[in-house]
Amino acid sequence: MGKINTYLSIGLLQVKINFLEKQTKYKRHEKNLSYYFYSICMYIYFAKEINRTFYGLTFHTSYKIVRWHLEKEKHNVLEEDQSIVMYDNVRIGGFNFDNATLSFYNDLWKSVVYSSGHINKDQAIDKFNTIKNALTLKYDMYVLKEDTDIIIFEDDRTGIILYWEYGESRGGKMFYYVTLSYYDKNLSDKQFQKEQDEL
Repeated sequence: MGKINTYLSIGLLQVKINFLEKQTKYKRHEKNLSYYFYSICMYIYFAKEINRTFYGLTFHTSYKIVRWHLEKEKHNVLEEDQSIVMYDNVRIGGFNFDNATLSFYNDLWKSVVYSSGHINKDQAIDKFNTIKNALTLKYDMYVLKEDTDIIIFEDDRTGIILYWEYGESRGGKMFYYVTLSYYDKNLSDKQFQKEQDEL
């Protein structure tokens, strides 16, 4: 009987040890999950928002201030249908473009579109892919759509569209265009809704 009690005690002790080991592993696993969840939350919190400041001004700035600021910075600007078009010194993120068009809605700066035309298709595609890779490196968590000729990024306030296409210039010549657009979602949505209401 003494031997049976000893074996039972040893068996119960082993069960208790196994239980404690499993409980410790579970707590360690639980801590790891908590750490990973915390890391993901911090990554999301500190992730870079999409840029919405250009030429020292942010979207939602009034037309007059944008126009005055660009002229003060010695940009050669032209006005076209509530837009400002620049044909010189058009550079962003290390990339040169032929022109930039700043568009407005209700007198507030809504978007900026950079465009360049290329005679050579391979040059246009190379430029597109280089810019695409740079944007993806910076804003990979905001990719909304991606294809061979277009990529779209959006966060809560700002969007980016980068694409290439073959099209006709104002002078009637055909070029491969690379276009990079940054836009304010709120103002773009309001303009789109207003245009839909006109139908």
